[in-house]
Amino acid sequence: MAKLEIGVRGLRQAAQEFVKTARTLEKGAPVRVREQLYFADMPTLLRTLTAERWRLLEHIQAHGPMSVNAAARGVQRNYKNVHGDAGKLAELGLVEKLDDGRLRVPYRSIVAELKMAA
Repeated sequence: MAKLEIGVRGLRQAAQEFVKTARTLEKGAPVRVREQLYFADMPTLLRTLTAERWRLLEHIQAHGPMSVNAAARGVQRNYKNVHGDAGKLAELGLVEKLDDGRLRVPYRSIVAELKMAA
């Protein structure tokens, strides 16, 4: 399991990083591969990674792969709500659905860097 970096990054910053990486590859130089998930702004990040979704991630990470039903029981929440949150987390790549239907967190750590706007 790898480390995931989460943060806020505008389109301009993302494009600059993409161009920098492309130029490095064109030169034949090695590129450090990093798992990253960036949001356009802080309100979007907070709307997407709610406290309940974060608690669900922590529970699955702490207890290993589990069904949505087991996760819902573990965090003491309604199955339907946990199912929806698990779907959103899967869309973002924060959880994976295994072949047997169980959910798992594919990262050993998730690191967030949140900078204040200048």
